Amino acid sequence: MTSIDAGSGVRALPTAGRSMTGMMALRLGGQFAVFGTVILLGRMLGPADFGRYSFLFGFLMILTLFNLHGLNDILVREMASRPTERDVIYRSGLALKFVAGGAAFLTACSLIVAFPVTDLPPWVGCAAALTLWFSFSMSSLRLVWDVPYQVDFRMTSASMVNFGAKVLFLLALVLWAWLGSRRGEPVEGLFVPGVITGGVAAVVILQVITEAVGTAAQGGLNLRFGYPIAPQWDAVMVRFLWREVRPLALTGALMMFYAKVNLLLIRLLMTPRDLGLYAAPMRMVEALYIVPTVFAAGMMPILARTFRTVSDEFDTQVGLGYRMMLLVSCPIAVVVSFYSGEVISLFYGAQFRGSAEVIAWFAWMAVLGFSIIFCYSVLIAAGRQRELTAICTVQAAAAVIFNSLLIFRFGLRGAVWGHLFVYFLMFPLALRFRGSRFAALNWFKSLPVPIASAVAVGLAARWLGLSLPTAVVVVPVLFLGLMVLTGWLGRGDFRRIVELAKYRSYDRNGYDDCSPTA
Repeated sequence: MTSIDAGSGVRALPTAGRSMTGMMALRLGGQFAVFGTVILLGRMLGPADFGRYSFLFGFLMILTLFNLHGLNDILVREMASRPTERDVIYRSGLALKFVAGGAAFLTACSLIVAFPVTDLPPWVGCAAALTLWFSFSMSSLRLVWDVPYQVDFRMTSASMVNFGAKVLFLLALVLWAWLGSRRGEPVEGLFVPGVITGGVAAVVILQVITEAVGTAAQGGLNLRFGYPIAPQWDAVMVRFLWREVRPLALTGALMMFYAKVNLLLIRLLMTPRDLGLYAAPMRMVEALYIVPTVFAAGMMPILARTFRTVSDEFDTQVGLGYRMMLLVSCPIAVVVSFYSGEVISLFYGAQFRGSAEVIAWFAWMAVLGFSIIFCYSVLIAAGRQRELTAICTVQAAAAVIFNSLLIFRFGLRGAVWGHLFVYFLMFPLALRFRGSRFAALNWFKSLPVPIASAVAVGLAARWLGLSLPTAVVVVPVLFLGLMVLTGWLGRGDFRRIVELAKYRSYDRNGYDDCSPTA
């Protein structure tokens, strides 16, 4: 696991750059599989049943509030800064997550059975609730198993498992569709004839099976690397972790609520078909969030160490992180927004034509979402969990009020407007707190040039009559050129990116080199 440098005799520890690159490649590959899965589900289920499927998992996502959002970040922060106590920190975190996962599953099943939460059979909802126990995307116990890889900059290995699970689900859906076409049967009759509503139940069964396989594979990988999979109840450490994670758990629940509340409101105020037309572009944009998630995961140990040692360097890293997020997200937003009709027709077909206007606005959620994910990690690294909780509380309240009014008045268009407004609120609200003000100021200072340049490039692409495939290539190149020409992105930024990529991990046997290598 730790190789020896032949020239120096010093153990060559994994670097942040190598870990982040491998994780990025595999998770991007996994998100391509997720993207393909979303497209296939939309085409197979149609707008109405795709809306039912999206509502079910949107409801379960809200219940991940029991799964202690932010526990991974606390564990990474503490294990990176207190390496001699890493094992007890990690296994106590597993104990907390084990209890939380059971509570999430039982609560979900109780609500689904007791109330008509969905118009699907209750057993379908309870089966889907199993993902709260072992799905990576549901912040389950399996997510904590990733923590040692993140601390040791070995995320490539762990990402292989998540990549495999996502590809397996996609292949299972393709096989299901192929078998249906071979038999000449409607897809909803393949698993439990007469019970399945529009194929949603079959999708749930396949998803639960593939997530279970992924969990088993992750456990096996941990055993191979010597990372424990069993929890340990150290009362002192559990109390400490619980005290630290409470604000983040509440924050994560609030963030999940305001991210998914539109699905609940559309379900109440509109039809399942409308919900499907909204969920299709939302799922496409959310699939892109893997980019800032990987970046934030790779930066978290570095930010945590830098904050406790060199404050000026920490502020510089925060500004650089925001620039990286804007550099990636703005070209995506431009292409999807200015070519919304072509994008929807290409991926979902004519039956989702009504989603074109939704995705034209929703594309700009990428700009906000990328920055918010990074900001979340920055505030945790700086120990500002309580300010983050206060900010998210206001956002959650605003989401209910503004989204209800806008959806009632403007329909799906109003739902997107409300979503954008609530996400944007994070940064003005952060300015209100002295401890988190630096994060918001860095973002606002980074924002004007890339937004203006992105819009200008998009208008130019449309004026020149560029096709969608041409725009996908030309827009990012032109945007990057403008960023360099305006001085927004300089030579020093590229040098610092290289330095950050050379950060090395703590060795469990005592080797300690946390600074950039020469």
